[in-house]
Amino acid sequence: MSSIRRQSIISSVVIYIGFAIGLVNIYLFTKKGIFLDSQFGLYNAFIAIATLMMAFASFGMPTYLYKFFPYYKAHTESKKNDQAAIVLTVGVIGFIFIIIAGFLFKDVVIKKYITNAPEIVTYYKWIFPLGFGLLIFSLLEAYAWQIHRSVFTNFLREVGWRLFTTIIIALFALGVIDFSLFIKLFTFSYPFIAVVLLIYLLYTKQIHFTL
Repeated sequence: MSSIRRQSIISSVVIYIGFAIGLVNIYLFTKKGIFLDSQFGLYNAFIAIATLMMAFASFGMPTYLYKFFPYYKAHTESKKNDQAAIVLTVGVIGFIFIIIAGFLFKDVVIKKYITNAPEIVTYYKWIFPLGFGLLIFSLLEAYAWQIHRSVFTNFLREVGWRLFTTIIIALFALGVIDFSLFIKLFTFSYPFIAVVLLIYLLYTKQIHFTL
């Protein structure tokens, strides 16, 4: 069995497991007596806004990786490949613009989501760590796909992130944490898996930072 085919099969299994965990999370979110509708609405608003942040702040860097990585690989030594440094630098710069825009258009964003998520007024600033984590993870994920590490990235995105969410849902349901701490912990779910992926790539010496 070829390596690509094996990775595809394993990735499919991982994604199905992630779907199952996601269904459990949605059940717990919508089960009466655990979360209020407004709290579930805030969770959905956070995901939606963070995804938009990632899309704009990335400035098309994942496409740059997909398009040019084969050329770099054919013409440059691994340690001299500066794509990782470029995409992360551009991503950070892009997110700085997102932070500025986020506060300039704060009222517009709140007006858009306040009907279903009234608590967004209180927790608005906590969207930014979630968006930044999603951005960095997405950039590292695009790089990892090019070096054929798709199984691990799929595990982190589909299983690791959802398990993190399941754990903090359980802590909230059991009364160990309140909703304020829950939403703050949730904002670090994507930064958490981004750090795990970065450590993995550094440990396996699959990524190098050079300009």
